[in-house]
Amino acid sequence: MRTRPGTRNYGHRGTAAASLVSLAALTLFACFEVPVQPPPGGVAPSASTREDPPPTGEVSSTTTGEPDPPDEPPPAEAELVSGADPENAYLRAVASMNGNCTGAFIKTSDDASAPAHVLTAGQCARHPFELSMYFDVSVDQEPEGTPGFYFYEFHDTAAESLVQALGVRNAYVTMKGADLALIELDRTIGELQAIGIEPLPLADAAPAAGEPVELAGVPVEHDGGEYQDRYVRRARCKERALRADVVEHYWYWRDMHVYDCRGMGPGASGGPALDQQGRVFGVFSAHFKTVEPQDPCYLGYPCEVGGGEPPRGVEGASYIVDATGIAACFDAGGRLDPTNAGCQLDPGGHASLTGIPSLIARPARGAPSEQSAWGVRLSSTSDTHYRYKVGPVESVDCRSAEGYSAPIGIEDDRLASLPVPAQEGLYALCILAGSGGVGGATWQSTEHPTVVVKKVHEVAAVEGGAGATTITSEQGFDIASRAVDAYRDHASDNEARLVVSYGTALSPRLEIAADRTWRIHLGVELRRQGLTPPDVAAFVACHEIGHALGGFPFKHSGQQVQQVQGLEMGQFGTVSSAEGQADYFASKECLPRLWSAEREVNARFRETVTGYVKTRCDAAWSDVDAQNLCYRLAAVAEAFGRWTERIPVPDLSTPDTSEEAVTNYHNPPPQCRVDTIFQGALCQTKFRGTAIPGLIPPYEQALTFSPEVEAAAAPDSCTEGPGARPRCWFAPDVAAPDCTGIPELGTCEEVDGQTAVVLCDSMNGLQKFPCLPTGPCRIDEEGWAVCGN
Repeated sequence: MRTRPGTRNYGHRGTAAASLVSLAALTLFACFEVPVQPPPGGVAPSASTREDPPPTGEVSSTTTGEPDPPDEPPPAEAELVSGADPENAYLRAVASMNGNCTGAFIKTSDDASAPAHVLTAGQCARHPFELSMYFDVSVDQEPEGTPGFYFYEFHDTAAESLVQALGVRNAYVTMKGADLALIELDRTIGELQAIGIEPLPLADAAPAAGEPVELAGVPVEHDGGEYQDRYVRRARCKERALRADVVEHYWYWRDMHVYDCRGMGPGASGGPALDQQGRVFGVFSAHFKTVEPQDPCYLGYPCEVGGGEPPRGVEGASYIVDATGIAACFDAGGRLDPTNAGCQLDPGGHASLTGIPSLIARPARGAPSEQSAWGVRLSSTSDTHYRYKVGPVESVDCRSAEGYSAPIGIEDDRLASLPVPAQEGLYALCILAGSGGVGGATWQSTEHPTVVVKKVHEVAAVEGGAGATTITSEQGFDIASRAVDAYRDHASDNEARLVVSYGTALSPRLEIAADRTWRIHLGVELRRQGLTPPDVAAFVACHEIGHALGGFPFKHSGQQVQQVQGLEMGQFGTVSSAEGQADYFASKECLPRLWSAEREVNARFRETVTGYVKTRCDAAWSDVDAQNLCYRLAAVAEAFGRWTERIPVPDLSTPDTSEEAVTNYHNPPPQCRVDTIFQGALCQTKFRGTAIPGLIPPYEQALTFSPEVEAAAAPDSCTEGPGARPRCWFAPDVAAPDCTGIPELGTCEEVDGQTAVVLCDSMNGLQKFPCLPTGPCRIDEEGWAVCGN
């Protein structure tokens, strides 16, 4: 049902959305002029008059000079467009995309039977954190899911007028060098024209400095908050002389238009930028959020680079990808071919990276460690060689042929161990690949190099404790690096290496490699604004270390089977500990190792501790310093509960009293996790050395209910009383289940008057799943016990 103006419109009509993480759902516009109506098919002149001196400094307030004070405060919201006004007919081509992006129906052919195409941002067409979205170009590919486009999204248009079109082909998608996508629809150009939607023409040149421009989109937020009515809006600005290269996270975008328009936000990503003739010349991509603490050059905080100036985040700046010249990429029949003469799109097709290296590294000192190298490996089915160069982003020009190395065989992995620079800064590794003579037709054009960025950063101490604010990305890296440093002896004694990698995953995780590299991936979700103080970041890092060193009980899955098999051949070095055990290790072992010397910080928690926590900690510990540390660990348990963003918020005074019959190897419920962290704080039994508790041969025992494994690990944990692992996930002294008489594929039994599926195996024990009376248990054609008719 279509919501009326003034009501919330969170839901979305139609098919499932394509996968999208809100990258420039971190996007806002800021315009200083009062909106005026445009002429038909065009854009009205803007009242903005601003100078464009170059910005300076790490974080500046604007890329332009200070404007004259406006006569009236600028509007906080972009103009809501009336679909009933015939002068706005050109904006019928603007579509909401899956409820979280915007796209524009563009003119790609004069042939009405040609397929219709929508121009949007690359981040809207595919999951932006895929490897290919950092360094590759996708041409003529199946879409992920079924992207839905909704035209006539005007606040005053009747619900029955809404037009839906589906994306059937990703004609072009990239975030390499430019954040662009062209998506073929399930309708022709003529079919959309027949219902009153005319394609927007494409500009072959950008507006001149000072000319008016218009930005259109379907935002869900603006500079000041949420939109209650989420329909097509527009903001007007003037084209500025400034064009900038922009780095955000791993992405390096070239020649972006820079604006300070106001009123657009998440949801407007991918929306068109129009010149005064109503032609599309750009696509909205990124915005620097005005929040604290500022985190320039990382996710949601794009920064401008080059021009001999240090990288600089510019508050309130929005960045538009130049889309001029796209018309030349289509043939007369409306089909895209990036190799067409005059087409300026990157055609792709050259060497790819086999993995994503860490975005942050320590400076190389002496013999470089794994985390002080670029960590880049290439692969190609056509290129035989590559060339590279490295330099600070303020001065290196990857599009200049000058400074590249001589050709190197594609199989040469020297970039993996190439040391990063010894000085702090943001650096670019420029790569060109090809075959034959350097610079020939088979080589990657210098206009479209592959660029890998890395922040070389000296690890610093980050003060935590009560009152500490949200971390930056670099502080998250620093905290994890210090936790890893505290366990280097443990890793070394197990012939392994603990390393930290930032920005290569969504959620934090530990990768245990066959070569005994234990790599902590600090997911981009670690930094949650207002929810991730330093102590929570330290807990998360310690939790990931706990997967490697925490020991019994271990996880039981295909990965752990592979780890167990590899141990006999000297590989992996460990088996992943269960999620609950990683929580327990973090508060029992790791955080005390990091915080026990921070007596002054720990003592501050004595002033804020609850009566429940104080009673429990004081009963477990008689030493004042130990009590203070216990209070701090209790505080991080509850802070982690808030970080999970689950309702109700876990509370230590209301512990989970459930009991598992079989140990849960996955993440327990949030309250159970918080309880586990607190129990670790109460346990006085510490690990006896650097051995992994319970990891004893034969290693297959780690995957079964082995009393030998549990007994070997028992002296390293509290097995009963205060500090013992909660029964809400841990089941001690459990014998191997007796599955006698229960088929491998399960059987049906009657339980409390209704049928149930009964399963039994060595990993999960005996399990019974009641069926509804309308779908009783039965044996299917393959022999499985299932519920249903």
